[in-house]
Amino acid sequence: MLSRPSAARPESLHRKGGGRSSLPMATGSLIGSGHHSGGPQLSVPGGARIYVVAAAGGTPSQIQPDFVAAAYPIWSPDGKHLLFLGNWDAKLPPEEAIDWWVTPLVSGPAIKTGALEATRNANLSGPLQVYPWALLAPTWQPQSDSLVFSARSGDTTSLWRIGISPQTWKVTGAPQRLTSGTMLEETPSAASGPGGIVRLALASLTENLDIWSLPIEPNQGRVTGELKRLTQDTGADFHPALSPDGSKMVWVSSRSGPQEIWIKDLRTGEDSALTATRAIKYGPRFSPDGSKVTFAESPAWNVYIMPSTGGTPEMICEGCGQLTGWTSDGKYVLGNDLPGRVWLLELASRRRTDLLARPGHRLCCPSLSPDDHWITFYDNNSGRAYMVPFRAEGAIGESAWIGVDGGFRSPDGKLTYTVSVRDGFSCIWAQRHDPATKRPVGAPFAVFHSHNARFLLDPTEVSLAIGRDKMLFSLGERTGNIWMAEFKP
Repeated sequence: MLSRPSAARPESLHRKGGGRSSLPMATGSLIGSGHHSGGPQLSVPGGARIYVVAAAGGTPSQIQPDFVAAAYPIWSPDGKHLLFLGNWDAKLPPEEAIDWWVTPLVSGPAIKTGALEATRNANLSGPLQVYPWALLAPTWQPQSDSLVFSARSGDTTSLWRIGISPQTWKVTGAPQRLTSGTMLEETPSAASGPGGIVRLALASLTENLDIWSLPIEPNQGRVTGELKRLTQDTGADFHPALSPDGSKMVWVSSRSGPQEIWIKDLRTGEDSALTATRAIKYGPRFSPDGSKVTFAESPAWNVYIMPSTGGTPEMICEGCGQLTGWTSDGKYVLGNDLPGRVWLLELASRRRTDLLARPGHRLCCPSLSPDDHWITFYDNNSGRAYMVPFRAEGAIGESAWIGVDGGFRSPDGKLTYTVSVRDGFSCIWAQRHDPATKRPVGAPFAVFHSHNARFLLDPTEVSLAIGRDKMLFSLGERTGNIWMAEFKP
């Protein structure tokens, strides 16, 4: 059992590999804030890669380049191996190909530990949206015979331990819970103590994600009032979307346990759940007339449509990923699948057309301009946003892509908004565009600064809902402490 000053949880400080002759680096945009997004790059060839470089400098050397994707490298205690989260083969089901792997630094094959099968059998989950069972980097116990990691079981996130053989690199036994309580316990870091004791450094956190409304003049990027909180409950609230007239909001909330779609009348403040299927939901969107709502469900990533007044959801696209927008006439919807293709779906015929693709890259979050003439979207691999002329006939070549700063548009289409850390904090910025060519004009300018350690915008997972007089987004409120815990193996 863990011994510590109070019932708070241990959470790890990431190991840096200090004192060793080389350092691991991971590239790619594997995102994963606590309640939503992340993980699709694990299925995109080259979406995440690991390199080792000498601490004194030099040419980086890629680790296990034949993997589809590799991320979150962790040094073994002897400094001769790395443990990482990786996908071995894109042709296999993710449950068979994605695991924690151990690789030597010099040469030799990576060994599949079998850890994620054991944690799935224990019903443990992590923060990645696409593969919630794909837990993130653990820490090694100093004796090299166990791994300590953070995972969610039920409604609590605690520290767990699982044995691993230093000879075979295979996990042994079932996961064992180390901590329990109501706090978030994550990122453990282990060290040896006297008498064979294992010491853990951890962060014991409380985190709440709520939706806020910022009054703005959206075509000018000018704030006109004070920030206002729209939700306040113990569950996470995110992915807000406004009705066309700005009177209602739909969003994803876990206030009742599972992630369900909720709707709120912004004039009266009344809200209610639209869904109750207990599957994980993402990305609700209103139809142009406000009469319907679309959303996606994980893990199958089917897309559904339902009346905004409530009713039974109807599946309109099987395994299509996420739906992100509508054409203004309500005849088409667009979105992106997990491999990273942007698609268009004709609702009447259910015919899907792939519009945008880049081999080895994951394109996401397409959005149509108000006049249906342009699409903005993101390339997650490069971290860039683009704008292209919209057409419904077929694929749009890369020669038509225009680099832009942000993918959320103003109502007149002359501004794009994004969340950027260009000033060292996650803040909302805007970029003006030429009305005819859509190419950027001038430098980006700040719209809303979030220079606050307690209330944070997540730059990897923010969803901006821009209406006629307001902008909605989620702010995470996080508080906590660092703790030291001890246990005897």
